[in-house]
Amino acid sequence: MDRVSLVAWPMVTVAALVLVVMVVLVARAARRGSRLLGLRAAMWAVLATSGLALAVHAGGLLTTDIPRWYYAVALLPFVGPAVGLPAWRWLRPGVRLLAVVSLPIGLLVSGLVINQHYQYWPTLAALLGKDHTDPLLDATTVLHMTPPAASPAAMPASGRLVDLAIPGTVSGFHARTARVWLPPAFQLDPHRPRPVLLLIGGTPSWTSDWTRSAALDRTADRVAAANGGEAPLLVMVDANGTAFGDTECVGRSETYLTIDVPAYLAQHFDVPLDPAAWGVAGYSEGGTCAVTLAARHPDRFHAFVDLAGDAHPSLGSHRHTVRTLFGGSELAFRAHDPATLLTETRYHGLAGWFASGRDDGSARHDTQLLAAEARSAGVDVVERSFPGGHDYGFVTRALGEALPWVTAELHAPATSAST
Repeated sequence: MDRVSLVAWPMVTVAALVLVVMVVLVARAARRGSRLLGLRAAMWAVLATSGLALAVHAGGLLTTDIPRWYYAVALLPFVGPAVGLPAWRWLRPGVRLLAVVSLPIGLLVSGLVINQHYQYWPTLAALLGKDHTDPLLDATTVLHMTPPAASPAAMPASGRLVDLAIPGTVSGFHARTARVWLPPAFQLDPHRPRPVLLLIGGTPSWTSDWTRSAALDRTADRVAAANGGEAPLLVMVDANGTAFGDTECVGRSETYLTIDVPAYLAQHFDVPLDPAAWGVAGYSEGGTCAVTLAARHPDRFHAFVDLAGDAHPSLGSHRHTVRTLFGGSELAFRAHDPATLLTETRYHGLAGWFASGRDDGSARHDTQLLAAEARSAGVDVVERSFPGGHDYGFVTRALGEALPWVTAELHAPATSAST
C-alpha cells in the first residue's frame, strides 16, 4: 500500500474519466425527457454546492480564504444527480443507479484533486493511517526503558515512534497526543542527554501528519545513519488543541510549548534545558509559530525552521485576528508578530532556516520577507526554495535538507539539566 500513490496523475485521471462517462450516459438518457435539462441541472448543482460551502464555513471547518477553484471542484459530486434528477421519472432503473453512484464517485474525484494539490495523503498507506514504522512503541515501555543488559551486536537500523500525552500542567492547555521519534541509539542508551526538535503543524492537522504525510521518520533514519545512530528527539506537538483549531501559538498554547513540554521532556527523557539543545520547526501556521517562539524565547531555543509560514499571526483578517487572539490589543499582537519582533530586536546565537515552495505565492513572499528581516536582526539565516506549492510534497523535500541542518546546529551538554 505504501507504493500506491494517491497524488499521481493516472489515479486522478482514471477516476475523472469514470465520472465523465457516468455523467454522459445519464445525460444522454435524461435528455429525452427534459427540454430544460441543462438549466435545471446547473441550478441543482449550484444550489447543492452553495449549501455545502455555507455548511462548511458555518461549521468553521475551513477558513474563508480557501482557493476559489475549490468551489468548482465541489460541483463535481453533484453533476450526475443534478443531470438525472430533472428527468428522474423517465429514466430506466439502470440509469437511475448511475446517477446515484455518480455522487460518491464525484466525491472521490473531488477528494483526489484536492489531495493532489496538498499531497496530504501521498499513498494509500497514509490514507489508511499506516506509519512507516508501525507498530508504535508502547508509551509506558518507553518512559521506563533502561539500557540492555548486554549491548546488541549492532545499532538498530531505524528509530521508533511513540505517542505520548504531554499534560498542560502549568498552562492548562488541553493538547492532543504528541508523536515522538526516538533515534536508533536511544534504544541502547535511553538516558543519554540529547537535543530535541519540536515540530508544529498547521491547521487543519494531526501530529501524525509529519510521519504519514511528510515521511519525517524516514528522513530522520537517514540523518541518524549518517551520525552513528544519533539524532535529536523529534517531538511532533499539538499547538491547537483540535484538528481545525488555530491558536497561532499564543496564550495557553505558548505556555504549553515553552514551559510544559520542555519540563516533561527534561523529566522523562533527560533532555537538557540549555537552549543549545532546543530547536523548533513548523509548517504553515506552525512555521509562523516556529519563528515567533524562537524570536520571543531566544533563551529557550537556539534554532528554528520555518516551512512556508506567514509573516504575521493570522486567522483571516487582521481585525478578526487581533480581536480573537489578543482581545483587541494591537500591542499584544505586535508582541507576537514575527515581522515586528525581527525588526525591533537584535539577536545573538540564534539560527533560522527558511523555505517555501516555488509555486506558493503568498507564503513564498512572507518567507523571503522574514528571512531578510531575520538576517538583518543578526540571525544566522539559511534560505531555500523547493519545487511545489503549499503541500506536503514540498514539506517532505524541505525536511530532507532542514533536518541535517538542525541536527548540526543543536547539541546537548554532557549533564542533563533535570538531574
